[in-house]
Amino acid sequence: KMLSKYVELGFNKSAAGFEVQLNNKAPHNLMIHPLRVVQLKTTLIRDGKQTPLQTHSFVKAIGHDGKPSMPWLATEVVKDTMIKANEKRVVAFEEALKSGDKVEVILGFYVVNPKILKKLDLQDDKELTKFTILKHQYFSVE
Repeated sequence: KMLSKYVELGFNKSAAGFEVQLNNKAPHNLMIHPLRVVQLKTTLIRDGKQTPLQTHSFVKAIGHDGKPSMPWLATEVVKDTMIKANEKRVVAFEEALKSGDKVEVILGFYVVNPKILKKLDLQDDKELTKFTILKHQYFSVE
């Protein structure tokens, strides 16, 4: 709940589609632990029909020799797409919008990246498999 106070969502319709703006007002990266994964889930709602759009993930993956590994074996950052401190990130979508459409935007996270739950034998832990919502917002297209 505390972190959600520092995150803002924005929306901008363009000729080619639309953009979702993520504004992290926290003085640190959105998530700092390398097992966390943040996801932006977006759904287009048109005439009562919901169409899920591409999910965007933000991670800081650590590893060894350029490949992801467990934290105790890691010696380097192999991928870092996490939303940084005080960063405004724009995610573009190419879906054309019509007047009357709604766009549902959900920004949330997993405590442990679902891709590594089984490797850690944590797939049965309900708290770790849960998607926690930071922000949930609807935007209407005029």
